[in-house]
Amino acid sequence: MSEMLLSFNIFCIFLCTWSFVVTSKVNNINRPTVGIIRWDAWNLINGQYDAISYYFHRAMSPEHFHYRLPFFAKVNSDTNVTINGDMQEIMDQEIVYARYAGFDYWAFDTYCAFGSNCTTNSVYCTQYYNQTANRYCPQNPAYGLYRYLSSKYISFY
Repeated sequence: MSEMLLSFNIFCIFLCTWSFVVTSKVNNINRPTVGIIRWDAWNLINGQYDAISYYFHRAMSPEHFHYRLPFFAKVNSDTNVTINGDMQEIMDQEIVYARYAGFDYWAFDTYCAFGSNCTTNSVYCTQYYNQTANRYCPQNPAYGLYRYLSSKYISFY
C-alpha cells in the first residue's frame, strides 16, 4: 500500500510540475499571436446609415439574429435595431475587452475617403468608385482607426 501511495505522490508531483511547465510555455513562449481585424460597418452619420451599414442593420434587425449583435447595439423592437459603433466610449470598451481577452494587435480595414458628392483627388479612389457595383461612397471609412488612435487605452498595445 505504501508503494502505491508513494507512486501516486510522485505522479501528482510530476503532473503538477509538467502542468506548470506546459502552461508557462503556452502563455509566454509558444503562444500564437492573435489579433483583431476591425471592419467598420456599424455606424450612423448624421442619424443615417451609410450604404454598407444599412445592409448590416437590415440583416441584423430580425429577432432571430439579435443574439449576434455587438454589445453596443440597441434592440428597439423585434424587427428593428440601432447599431452605431462610431463613439469613443465604444472603442475604449472594445480595447479593454480585447486586452482582457489577450489579443496582441489590431488591424483596420478602411476604404477611400470621399468628399461631398463622392469627389476625390485620388486616381486610385476614382477608379475604386467607378468599378464598384453599387458606387459605394463612404463618408467616414476610417472612423474606427481614428477612434482607436485617440483612445486613452491605446497604451495597452
